[in-house]
Formats: sequence, structure tokens, C-alpha cells
Amino acid sequence: MDGNSEYANCSANALAKQRPGVIGMAEKLRKTGASVIGNVPWGTHLCLFYSGKEDLFEILVPYFKAGLENNEMCMWITSAPLGCNDAKEALGKEVKNLDAYMKKGQIEIMDYKKFYTRNRRFDADSALRGWMEKEKHALEMGFDGLRITGNTFWLDKKDWRGFTDYEAKVNSTIDKHNMLAVCAYSLEKCGASEVLNVVSNHQFSVIRQGSDWRVVESSDYKKTKEELRRAYGEMETKVKERTSELEDEKMFVSDVLAHIAEGLVVFDRKGRLIDANHAFCSMTGYSKKELQRKRFLHGLLLKEEAEKIKSNLNSIMGGKLSRFETMLRKKNGSKFPVIVTPSLLKDKKGETNTYITIVQDVTKRKNDETEKERLRKKLEEYAKRLEVKVKRLEKKRLKLTDKEKTVFYSLVKWPNCNDIQLSKKTGIKRSTITAIRNKLLKHNWVAPVNVPNFLGMGFELVCISHGKASDSEFTRKFKVMDGRFRIPEVVLMYSTHRDFISFSFFRNLTESHAFDSLNNSMFNNNNRSQNSVCMPLELCDSFKFMDHSKGIGELFELDKKKEPEHAPVKASLKLTGKEKRIFYALVKYPGMNLTVLSRLIKIAVPTITKTRNKLIREGFIKKAMIPNIKKLGQPLLFLHARFDLEKGRENIDECRRKISEKMNEFVSIGHGNQIVMLGVFNDFHSEKEFMLHEMLEEMHNMGYLSDYPDIIMFQPKNIILKKTDFSSITRKFLGLEEI
Repeated sequence: MDGNSEYANCSANALAKQRPGVIGMAEKLRKTGASVIGNVPWGTHLCLFYSGKEDLFEILVPYFKAGLENNEMCMWITSAPLGCNDAKEALGKEVKNLDAYMKKGQIEIMDYKKFYTRNRRFDADSALRGWMEKEKHALEMGFDGLRITGNTFWLDKKDWRGFTDYEAKVNSTIDKHNMLAVCAYSLEKCGASEVLNVVSNHQFSVIRQGSDWRVVESSDYKKTKEELRRAYGEMETKVKERTSELEDEKMFVSDVLAHIAEGLVVFDRKGRLIDANHAFCSMTGYSKKELQRKRFLHGLLLKEEAEKIKSNLNSIMGGKLSRFETMLRKKNGSKFPVIVTPSLLKDKKGETNTYITIVQDVTKRKNDETEKERLRKKLEEYAKRLEVKVKRLEKKRLKLTDKEKTVFYSLVKWPNCNDIQLSKKTGIKRSTITAIRNKLLKHNWVAPVNVPNFLGMGFELVCISHGKASDSEFTRKFKVMDGRFRIPEVVLMYSTHRDFISFSFFRNLTESHAFDSLNNSMFNNNNRSQNSVCMPLELCDSFKFMDHSKGIGELFELDKKKEPEHAPVKASLKLTGKEKRIFYALVKYPGMNLTVLSRLIKIAVPTITKTRNKLIREGFIKKAMIPNIKKLGQPLLFLHARFDLEKGRENIDECRRKISEKMNEFVSIGHGNQIVMLGVFNDFHSEKEFMLHEMLEEMHNMGYLSDYPDIIMFQPKNIILKKTDFSSITRKFLGLEEI
């Protein structure tokens, strides 16, 4: 190692004399801290070939320690296998006051993503410009110059050419700057061609041989040094050093080729094997001596592949082909696929005298392709079965004529209108409307409800819960043995065996906190997932929870006239005892004939009629028609999104509008940075659904959403429970006994 150090110092002095305009003259050499490299002038660019973390620690830790002690700004760009924390910990063991150096900005340790791929791809010009700016900043801060290293383990094959060009630019410009650069390359990721590229773009190359480190100069740098020595009349010394360098280079190349993963084979013009690396011997099962006894690898090549290989070699010699794929036979007789990349070396007469062939075993890739094809066929099979299932479900869906769709939508949109009024709005005969209404009610495609004014009843909050639960948890939370709901505040809910959503109303935060506590006690399964959000009721009309007209209109693709929205009524509800009974009865039995209702609650029909009209007129109750989601046969989608308030109110409102356009919504509530929506899609594999997911993904990537929205999709056939019940909460509010 001492001999190498002296050798590096001699080279450094020669290099310094070439650049009289650079601050780093021979008398101002910089200490590298690594004895194998010695002292070097500014503008030195070298590469380090390593096998693991320990190699990096051994060279780079003393390298940066020397830079910090000699008033240099330092930058350590890390990549696997050595991360930022590993680098800092290792350097901290040798540099006791490392934190002080970092605090004053003398050293930075950062991941390669923050420098080389800041814009998600490697940009050579940007990286080179970054180094130049760092050097300028270092000099302005009073440092002598900049000392850097970058680990290239992150490089993919597709980025190699661009990075090679970048290294060439660094090599051609660094001698004009007060900079030292060590570029670390993993032998695990470098093939033969990559090693040659790396060596040619650096002044020195450092690699471990056994327990010692060796330094090898690049051919360009050697040429410059030889010319200098020739000018000084050191011909005899140059010949001796050149011989030694060739030996070093030969040992270096042999050492590198022994570590690369691809097989490498060298033949003479007669097909006799000159050399084969360890990787090729391992993949074939033959020793080098056994291979040297085979002319052109006779016995490894398959007879059926002979003509193909001969044709490919002719194409390569004609410059029409660079590589080809074939099969080889191992010593044990098994076959394996390979990609062969031959290179032809010619003598001074232009005749081919050597064949250098790189052989890559692609067994794993072939197996992956076979598995991929198997999965593709399986997916096609599954898609066909799914298509059959969808067609069956399509047959079960609600089939309506255009007139029936119009009447359906009109009943949901204007539930207070009688058939004569609906006839004027739709242009359909009254008798036809009556017949369709009776059909829809008879088959339970729509159901009438009377929605109470929750604001008028003193409720201030609406709470939306959604998540997953096991069957037993679901039963404990929402039902008792006789099938009645145990939580009256829950007025609207859909669920499958696992997923559920519910809407609840509360007078104040105390009640909502009690509800959350009940949630926590009911859901004790470690695998469950549950979320709740509370919003002020005065910001959203509680009647809108039952207005499904927008979703039905979009579902049936009908022309919808937008009507002016009215602010929710917040009036105090003052009723007599009899009026309270009528109020509750109308909510509990919304479709019941008034005569039958009169017998049930023992109040005269005129009194019921008068009270009902009063409740509707003063906005304490409102009629609604609820479509049967299961009968419609449409997938029901629930969405809960949270926006980033730092993006601005206008951007958030625009995002909410775009989300609304992609859903046939029934319910839409928004407050602060949150929005909750409930709607349906036209089809089981609706294009709108894919567009919605795509749009949400884009919003999330752009930072408009604080996290990806909660989305639950309910297929109609899987819905086991659908609750639309206002009677329990109304009775609790009025303090009445059950009718």
C-alpha cells in the first residue's frame, strides 16, 4: 500500500504541473486521507470500485475527515447499500465534532434522490450545474474548495448512457475548479462494458485486490503523463512504469471480470478458448481447463441451434446484429436460455483475430415471462366469467320504459305534487302517472317518507360513520334480537356483511362524543377500520338527505331543470301533546291512509289533516320518495375526502365541483376541508368510476388531498341492511311512548 501511495503522489505532482491556472498547484496538494491515494491537486476525479459497505467506510470516512480538517466544504451523496444514517454514524466515530461541522454548513450528507433525481429522473446538466454552484458557494463562505462523493448504486440500465455522458463532462471540466470528486461504483452492478466506460471517464481507479487496495490510472491520463515525462527525457523510466501499469491494469481488469455477474468468454480466430470468467464456469458447470479443451464450446451448443448461431455470427460480422438469443447445455445435460453479445477484435490488417463474448443467463426472465403469460390467460378466463356474471346481474336490474323513468324521477323530485300537477310538469297523462305510481309503490321500487326538520328539532350536528366490522360486531352495534335498531340517532344506513355507512343527528358535541365512545366499545376487533366525521347541520339542508332526484336524473339521463335552493329553516318547534302524536305518526307511517292512521292514534281525520298541513307549511316536515337501491340494481358508492387547506379555498371548491361531476350523487355534504358524498353509477363497470379514481389519484399526487379518500363500493346484491328511519329519533325527541 505504501508503494501505491508514492505512485499516486508522483502522478498528482505531474497532474498539478499541467494546470498552472488552478489554485491546486504541486506545492498546494490536498490530503485525501486515504493512504492508497495520497495527496492530489484540485481538479482530481477518481472512481472507487467497491464490494460492500466496509469498502466504502475504509476509503470515504478518512477522505471526508481530511476534507473537514483542511477547511473544505464536503458533500456525501449516498445510495444503497450505505444510507445517510449509516454514513453519518460511521463519520461521527472518527470526527468527534461532526455535529458542529454540519451546523455551520461545512458538510452535507444527503440521499441521491435529493440531488441526482430531484425531478424524478436524472438530468446530467442539472447535476453538473449543481456541483458548480456548490463550489461557488463554498468559496464565498471562505472554504478552500469542495470535496464530494456520489454512490451510483441507484443507476438503472436505462440511465447508464446518460450518466456516462455526465461523467465525461465532469472529467473534462473539473480541472478548472477547486474540487475533488470520488465516484463509487458497485462491482455487483457493473458488467464488462460498464467497467471500461467508468475507467475511461476518471483519472484514477481504486479497487481492492485481496486485502490491499490498488490504484490504476485511466488511459487518457496515462497518455498525458507519458508526454510530460517524454518532454523531460525520462524514456527509460517511462517504459518501466508503463510495463508496471499494464500489469496493474491487467490485474485490475481480471479482478473486475471475476466479480461481474455475466459470463465472459474469449476465443482466438480458430475457436480456441483463451479465457473464461468465474460466472461463465458457474453457469455451465465446467472448469476453465475443461472449456479450453473444447473448440468453440463444442458440447455446450445444441445441434438444433447450430445453423441459427452460424447465421447470427455472420450477421454480426456484417454489422447487422449486435446480439442474439440461443440455448446452451450444461455439464449435467440440462439446457438453459442465454443472450449472447459478441465483439470482434481486429488486427492492423483489419482481420478478426479475437472474439470476446458476453453470455447472460436469462432463465429467470424466461420463467417470469412464462408465469406472466399464465397469469394473463387466467385473468382473461376470470374476465370472461365476470362478464357472464355481469350479464346475469343486468337481467335482474330494474327495467323501465322512458315514461316510467320520467315518472320515477318526477315522484322523487316533486313528492308533494299530486298526479294532476305531475301531469302538467311532465306532459304525461294523469291516468298513466297514477298507474306507474301504483306499480312502483306496489313492487317497493320507491317508498314514501316524511322527513322531520332536524334544525327545528334542535339538532346541530350530522355525524357520518363508515368502515368495516365483523358480523357479530355489526349486530351488537346496530341491532337487538327482535331486529329493531338500538341507536335511534342513526337515521340512514347501508351495509354489507363487512362494510357500512351511517348518518346520525345530534343536538351537541356531548352527544356525538358519547356516540364515538359507543363506536369504540362496539368495535373491539383489531382488524376493523372505522372513521367518523361531524359537520354543522346548519351548513347543509337536512331535507337534502332524502332528495335523490339529482342522482336519479343523472342515472336515467334525463334533462333536469335546476331549481333555486332554499336555506334550511331553523325555527323553534312548539307543539301541543296531540300535535306531537300526529307529528310522530306521520314520520313513522308516511304512506298510511289518514283514516287508518286516525283509528291507530285515536285522533279525528280533520285534526290530522289540519296538523299535517301546518307541519308542512311551516317547514317542520317534508315529503320525500326514496328509491330502492337494491331494486335499481346500481352500485352504490360512498366517498369521504379531506383537502389540504393550504391550497386555498378556490382550489378546494373547484376540486369538490369536479368530484361531484363524476358521481350521480344522492347526498353531498361539505364543511371546512372535508366532503362526504353518496351516489350511484350507471353500470357495474362504469367508465365514470374509473375516471373518478383517476381524478382522485391526480388530486392526491398534486397535494390537493391530504390523504387518499375513503371509498366504499356497495354492489346491490351484497346489501343486507338498508335503513331509512326517522321515527325513533323523532319519538325520542318528543318524549312519546311507542304507538
